[in-house]
Amino acid sequence: MAAIDVLLPYLLQDRAIPDRYRKDFINLIKQIDKKTDEEKTAEEWFIQGYMSASQEQYDEAEDCFSEAIGLNKTFEAAWKHRGDMKLASGATKYAIEDYDKAIAIDATYAAAYLKRAQAYLESDQADKAQADLNKVTSMDTDAPEVLLLAGSVFEKQGKIEEAIQAYSNALANDPKNTQLLNARALVYLFNDRAEQAKTDLMRIQAIEGSNFVNAFNLGLAYGQLEGEYKETFQQFDRAFKKNPDLLKNYFSTAADTEKKRLKKTLQTILKKIKVVKQDQPGAFYRTELITLLERKMTDIS
Repeated sequence: MAAIDVLLPYLLQDRAIPDRYRKDFINLIKQIDKKTDEEKTAEEWFIQGYMSASQEQYDEAEDCFSEAIGLNKTFEAAWKHRGDMKLASGATKYAIEDYDKAIAIDATYAAAYLKRAQAYLESDQADKAQADLNKVTSMDTDAPEVLLLAGSVFEKQGKIEEAIQAYSNALANDPKNTQLLNARALVYLFNDRAEQAKTDLMRIQAIEGSNFVNAFNLGLAYGQLEGEYKETFQQFDRAFKKNPDLLKNYFSTAADTEKKRLKKTLQTILKKIKVVKQDQPGAFYRTELITLLERKMTDIS
């Protein structure tokens, strides 16, 4: 059996190439590179596009997938992967069009439904995202990436308990998935469940070590708990020392709803600290915390 016949199914299903085939894959790429554009088949263009995408060369990858489509208009994986490249570049409308094509060719293409749901979600079409997600979950309800997206859709719709349940179901199968832990922690964090948020964020820290984003989120969690002035200050201080422009950078790219909820949470923490009498324990850290947050919030005022 030719190497392309062995390797292509893995790529079509978005599965990693097994280690035993890595050498064959590298050799296949070299063989394809030696061919002229006119000599390449649709499958070879697809493989070349897949390789470019894995190296984050998205424009080149999109061109390769377009070449594959040009040679085979019913190549559903090429349509789907070209849609992925458009979605990565922010061309959501055109990504959806490519996913539409892939699904029209194969109505059971779960990965295309999943990515189209993501595109709908990013373009604030939560109901359409939910419809696609329902289709995917009927095919594979336990896949972590499906449940992660399900949680995002539920959040957009204001269905907080359903979002938490989706993330929890995914974590039952993949308890060390820090992306899932962070997603659930943020739902807890912005819905008055700081203790549960802290637990998830501490699990993230235990798995991957400290980083400025997790330290900042821990500061938000501790800041909502009674009497945790020292830990709140230390977490925020750690985050801003590692990334002084953290808030400024976040507010330059975040959606309006995300900016509003973060600003409200920071203002609530500040207000809560300021009403504590100076003779209460933790006065030093309260003062330091007020100074730090007021200074940093000038970046987003």
